[in-house]
Amino acid sequence: MQESDFVNIISRYVPIDSIGDLWHFFNNNAVNLRISKNRTTKYGDFKHSLRKNDIPIISINGGLNQYSFLITLLHEIAHYKAYKQHNRLSQPHGIEWKRAFQQSIAPYINSGMFPQPLEGVLRQHMQNPRASTHGDQNLLRALNLYDTPQLETIINLEELRFGDKFALNGKLFSKGEKRRTRYMCTEINTDKKYTINALAKVEQI
Repeated sequence: MQESDFVNIISRYVPIDSIGDLWHFFNNNAVNLRISKNRTTKYGDFKHSLRKNDIPIISINGGLNQYSFLITLLHEIAHYKAYKQHNRLSQPHGIEWKRAFQQSIAPYINSGMFPQPLEGVLRQHMQNPRASTHGDQNLLRALNLYDTPQLETIINLEELRFGDKFALNGKLFSKGEKRRTRYMCTEINTDKKYTINALAKVEQI
């Protein structure tokens, strides 16, 4: 891919000032970037094959705001770096990945790429980054401030009352009791139980 094509595509998803460094990374590393439809279970992923000539793939949800997209992209780039350096010997979110993530994101934080108060929350998160942004409620709340405004019926699960009905991923649920950062919810049609993040975007019924 030519630099102009990369810039035209990636500029829709990340802060403008981050594009130069991102182009340098993808232009100098054998890894493909795929922008995916929104997935509620994850923001992005890194996949590699055991076959010698296959090129690893980083995929990121295209519906994320620019700061969520950039953080998720750097999260997955760290997986690639840990994989390249340690192959399959490193744990998916072990110390090698944490160090790679911290090193990858530090220049962006130190340059003032992220606005306050997001920068402060992100610095705290990066002291010991978790496997998922969803696992850090403070960071997730800070990032949600930059989401595109939703319809009035789209709210965070935590805003509903106990027993309220809501839709998520084409299924209907009833909100149950809170368990730490998640709620035990019941799918109405099957009576199956699911734990759902308190900050999940749901449609109130």
